[in-house]
Amino acid sequence: MPTPNGPVACPAKDLTSFAKTFTGVLGVSAVHLETGEQVAYNSDHPLLTASTFKSILLVSLLEMVDVQKLSLDDRITFTATKRVAGSGVLKLMRSDTEVSIGDLAVLMITISDNTASQMLFDVVGHDRIQHTIDRLGLTRTRIPLSPKEMLLGIVGLDASMGPVAFDLSMERLLNREYDFESRAYSSEGNISTPADMCRLFRRIHNNEVLSCESKRTFLDIHKGQQLRTVIPHRLPAGTVCAHKTGQFELVSCDVGIVYSRHGPYAIALMANGARGDRIEVNAALAALSRRVFDEFNGPEA
Repeated sequence: MPTPNGPVACPAKDLTSFAKTFTGVLGVSAVHLETGEQVAYNSDHPLLTASTFKSILLVSLLEMVDVQKLSLDDRITFTATKRVAGSGVLKLMRSDTEVSIGDLAVLMITISDNTASQMLFDVVGHDRIQHTIDRLGLTRTRIPLSPKEMLLGIVGLDASMGPVAFDLSMERLLNREYDFESRAYSSEGNISTPADMCRLFRRIHNNEVLSCESKRTFLDIHKGQQLRTVIPHRLPAGTVCAHKTGQFELVSCDVGIVYSRHGPYAIALMANGARGDRIEVNAALAALSRRVFDEFNGPEA
């Protein structure tokens, strides 16, 4: 798993002390989208993304919509051979069910459905995802693994095993049998930095990447996020967040935009090697999210 290079030059006043109490490698980046004010700690350090890379996949998909290579209304047939273990509900559906690309995108982001994500990854492909990474200027981001490859790697399996890999991966996830020496847990896995993830959402917000309609689709889907235990959890009631979570054993991330009273800000919280109870890890990151909120809004907001 990647190791830290230390804090960047200008962390929030109490961010360094917070990081010292955190069990794992922590990276934080937040940028106010109106004033340019920043909060950062280890913001340029490469860290495993978990499922937050699916936000990049959605950008690639919407770029294809913008150039009319596909429509969100196009339908894809789900079959049992496309099942991916882990989060999501599509793997439980009847085989030969037709699902629209738009609905797959909603499942991919709002509940991090791995099967929906793999189906969209197959539509988009590695080359276009790399094109999106280059176009966005995400210079320290690499996505070599598909959702299925990442998930199977976490539990020490390989896609070449065929259909049996699904049942085995479900069993190993249930038994918490992880392969911490696998590629999915190494610097050759899906990697980004908090700064790169903030740059992604900042460029979306600034209308630099997608058409107006696709930008609205991207943000609306992220606002529908159902997994809300990190960035939004400790924020004032009614605070709107457009974000994507990502978690597997030892890795917890949340990235997106918070629409606060004093203006929107992009934020990326990424933790690797975060040992201990996941609820406690998420609670610590949620407290950090609130500290960033207070940095931009004041503690009485």
